[in-house]
Amino acid sequence: MIPQAYIQGGACLVLLVFLLSKERLRPDRSHLAWRVVATVLAVTALAGIVLPLHYYREVKALPAPVAVLQPGTLPKGMVAVDWQRRLMKGEKLEVQGHWSGLRAKLLLMGLGGVMDSTVTDGGFSLGTVPAQIGNAVYQLVAVSGADTLEREDIPVQVETGKPLKVLILAGAPGFENTFFMNWLASDGQQVANRTEVSRNNYQSSFANMLSRSLDVLTPALLDGFDVVVADSSALPAAGSPGGAALRRQVEEKGLGLIIRVDSAGMKGVGWGKEGLRVLTRDSSMRAAVDGRLYGSGKVVFTMLNATYVRMMAGQRQAYAAYWSTLLRRVSRETGPGEEWQWVPELPRVGEPVTVRVRTGAAAPVQGLVSEESGSTVNVYLAQGAVLPFEWRGTYWPTAVGWQMLHTLQGDTTWAYVWPGAAWTALYGQRRLQEASAHRGKEAQTGLPLREAVPIPTYWFYILFLLSVLFLWVERKMAGMSGPIMQ
Repeated sequence: MIPQAYIQGGACLVLLVFLLSKERLRPDRSHLAWRVVATVLAVTALAGIVLPLHYYREVKALPAPVAVLQPGTLPKGMVAVDWQRRLMKGEKLEVQGHWSGLRAKLLLMGLGGVMDSTVTDGGFSLGTVPAQIGNAVYQLVAVSGADTLEREDIPVQVETGKPLKVLILAGAPGFENTFFMNWLASDGQQVANRTEVSRNNYQSSFANMLSRSLDVLTPALLDGFDVVVADSSALPAAGSPGGAALRRQVEEKGLGLIIRVDSAGMKGVGWGKEGLRVLTRDSSMRAAVDGRLYGSGKVVFTMLNATYVRMMAGQRQAYAAYWSTLLRRVSRETGPGEEWQWVPELPRVGEPVTVRVRTGAAAPVQGLVSEESGSTVNVYLAQGAVLPFEWRGTYWPTAVGWQMLHTLQGDTTWAYVWPGAAWTALYGQRRLQEASAHRGKEAQTGLPLREAVPIPTYWFYILFLLSVLFLWVERKMAGMSGPIMQ
């Protein structure tokens, strides 16, 4: 529906055009400019009478608020921390954060010993490769001399995951591929290896999977693998049927591709170099592993072609961490599952926790069951108004430690709840940030403000009468001098 103000304004404009056209057709051209000005002023005054016109002026700032928030002292301790809550077997756990206060020694402890340590009065990073499978709790400990300044739990879930199906394309026999295949087989992965022994002559070997012909890379063959690890010299030519099949699988089907680049570098390898992201650097901080998206899949270029040296030096964990992370990052993605989120992400016992579940399941999420120390707590989830696939609810955990949560449809996950006194410095830092943001909003109330002031209509009445009076008198005087119209 058109607003009434637009209709009235349009009518005034039409009237103005009509009156000006009449003035233009008038034979007597004397005082034409004055008549046009008076006509415009008369119609403008008429518009001011019928329309709500106003102007803006600056007013005095609002008085400062009576209550003023005073920031407390900066907390001392662990004011920021983050780590991967879920890991795949062989992946490295990395705990990063910020320590505020005097210089302290930070220890990452697990299995009764120190896994990693550092000395800092600021940012820190600690890591280890979990040896166990399932739920585990490490500890982040800050010490100064003989004093323990802070001790916090670091829970993590280590999963085996679905075995990957890996195809190795080797340009020639060598230790790198031999060690790599043996490690994949011992880790429970399904692996096929094709090694070129002479031109167009291949030798194939398999572990944890049935043998098949690997001589020709067909769509049906590649569809049975999650990742292809290839020497740059073993990649099929770009215009060959095998090369076209490999590109389609990566681009359209999400197949992962890891290319081992030789000493000649990435020149001539193909597969595009735009949008590369550095994944790993060497000891000289040069890019050692780069990756990029390629359609639905991912392509990774690695210059580390002698990783088997780590195995020979007894560094099996470092070797496993490198390859596990790389393979999981590039492998063909499975269908989306349930995504769980807790707010705050470090929940404490006796405090409200918002649980969010995002699911693409056709059946709606009806509720949540939390099992705490043998007791069962029902949490009812409401469907999101904006995101219909998101469900959320709030509950107050009553037990410390690992808790299993599952929907009535059977989807499960694990959550960890800390004691009420945990992460004191971190929670204090967040409260300071929230108070600072609130003070910023209060400060905005002291800025100059504008208010709309309506224009009194009597001014428009006076202007209208004066303009119409001038036009009437001018017409009368012109009529005494002769005819107005032909």
